[in-house]
Amino acid sequence: NHDNIYDDPYQPEVDSQQQGPSGGRRRRGRDHFATIRTASLVTRQIQEHEQGSALREQMSRYKRMRRQHQKQLMALENKLKAEMDEHQLRLDKELETQRNNFGSEADKLGKKHQAILEKETKAALTEEKKFQQHILGQQKKELTNLLEEKSNLKSRFPRLRSDVVVLNVSSCVQELNENQSTPKREKQEWLVQQKECLQQLQAEEEAGLLRRQRQYYELQCRQYKRKMLLSRHNMEQDLLRE
Repeated sequence: NHDNIYDDPYQPEVDSQQQGPSGGRRRRGRDHFATIRTASLVTRQIQEHEQGSALREQMSRYKRMRRQHQKQLMALENKLKAEMDEHQLRLDKELETQRNNFGSEADKLGKKHQAILEKETKAALTEEKKFQQHILGQQKKELTNLLEEKSNLKSRFPRLRSDVVVLNVSSCVQELNENQSTPKREKQEWLVQQKECLQQLQAEEEAGLLRRQRQYYELQCRQYKRKMLLSRHNMEQDLLRE
């Protein structure tokens, strides 16, 4: 009996005309029970296998692409790092060059400014000496005029209190000369006394003139030095800004 459900499914089929009814039943049984697994199960397994193979292939391509991208990324990072290091070295070199150039230019400019300041200082000292000599010359003339006035007792003494004394002395001398009863010794003593008084007044006037001249000289010198210091300060600020 060949109607066994475990018959070999790969056994060649005989012609239906030769086999007869028994052959037809065996073929129908073979169609329904050719294997233990059903056709849908086999189809589903094949599909799952194909899907798994496709996923594995996709994962393999992804891993391969990822390794390739990581390799390219590392190469790009190394390239950019090398370029950055080269750029940094170039910038450092340029910065050092600029520093050296600016330093040399600053030194030249500093020497130039120092020469200008020294020149201006010498010129200011010369002008200050000329200014002081001018004031001293005027004061010397005033003192000379005063000394000339002191040498002449008959002249008038401007700005002195001895004007009245001189007039009084002259009037008193005239009175003494007219009064014959006055002893000669008394006349001489009185004249000496008046002369000493006049000399004291002249000395006081000379001292007062010298004091006023000294105060005027110091005041003018301070004002001139203040003016020169302000001018020098402004010039230094201009040079510093330059």
